[in-house]
Amino acid sequence: MSRLLFLTVAMAAAVAAGVYLEHRYALVTQLEAELPAIAETESGLAHAVEQADRDYVCPMHPEVVREAPGACPICGMDLVHVEHQHSDAPGELPTVRIAPEMTQNLGVRTAPAERRTFWRRIDTVGYVEYDRDKLRHVYPSAEGSVVGLTVRSEGERVEQGQFLFELQSPMLSKRFGDVYAEQGGVIADLRMIEGTWALPTEIVMTIGDLSSVWVLADVFEGQADWVKQGQSAEVRLPSVPDRVWKGIVEYIYPNLDPETRTLKVRMRFDNPDEVLKPNMLTEVTIFGGPKRDVLAVPRAALIETGKQQRLVVERGDGRFQPREVTAGMERGDWVEIAAGLEENERVVVSGQFMIDSESNLQASLSHLEGSEDHEEQEQRQ
Repeated sequence: MSRLLFLTVAMAAAVAAGVYLEHRYALVTQLEAELPAIAETESGLAHAVEQADRDYVCPMHPEVVREAPGACPICGMDLVHVEHQHSDAPGELPTVRIAPEMTQNLGVRTAPAERRTFWRRIDTVGYVEYDRDKLRHVYPSAEGSVVGLTVRSEGERVEQGQFLFELQSPMLSKRFGDVYAEQGGVIADLRMIEGTWALPTEIVMTIGDLSSVWVLADVFEGQADWVKQGQSAEVRLPSVPDRVWKGIVEYIYPNLDPETRTLKVRMRFDNPDEVLKPNMLTEVTIFGGPKRDVLAVPRAALIETGKQQRLVVERGDGRFQPREVTAGMERGDWVEIAAGLEENERVVVSGQFMIDSESNLQASLSHLEGSEDHEEQEQRQ
């Protein structure tokens, strides 16, 4: 077979597999939507059975579906029988049997569930604040008028020992009325202007030291138990994507926000060049430590319907069965399975939606057939 012919056949098989998957999934969706109406009449049941019992499919052209054996009208290949099995266990979805050649052509692949170590990594966003341990309020030493201010706006830089303002008061001499900066930094808050009459209990200004900063972030309730004081943390700025600041979790606030269902966490980061500035938005990563012996499967295997989480489990001898599970943490291409699966069981990672749709179709038909049998029994009585 030439390379061109091989590629043509391979592409045709892939397209055909997609058509088959779309056909079966659409049929299940239609049946679920029409189930209440068609269950009321014998013609509705007959219609559903007629559409679903076409069990002979062409391996190369899955859109060719027939009720009986025969040859494909397109390529002449023998049609392959897809066997459907109903589960006897209540609450379980039916098992689907697929012939080996059909499994290969549909691209059905499996992988084992295995034990892995997941790191409790929390990715969230935060914002920068002044390190309040390094804030210094400036008060007047007595009652008087603030004059001679050397700063005019917030954000201005001052040096330790710098003259800030003079307090004019009949109670003070000029020598005792001068006020100086106890530490260097920037003006974080300026509450008074030139000539303001101030009392000794009033704050004139606040000086902040930006050599270290706080970053506050919100952690979702489901991850709150992962966070402990002393854990490592990192922040990044969208504007400086190639730089990472490393710090630690310093404090965990005790109350959960009732509206956002999040817990506030405070971290401290060294900031010697003062690139991190108050109110900046940051990308935050908190490393919560390892969770060992996690039973996990490839993320691609998980089917999420909005109401359920399912995996398609390989039962051997070409048999596959959807199973409801409880998923947990996700890390990269893997997801934790907290309940519903055993170690080394194999799950379908490609083609699982087609098998899940087929199983749901059988379950819908079983429900219809059961309803019909019940009506017949009532009529006999």
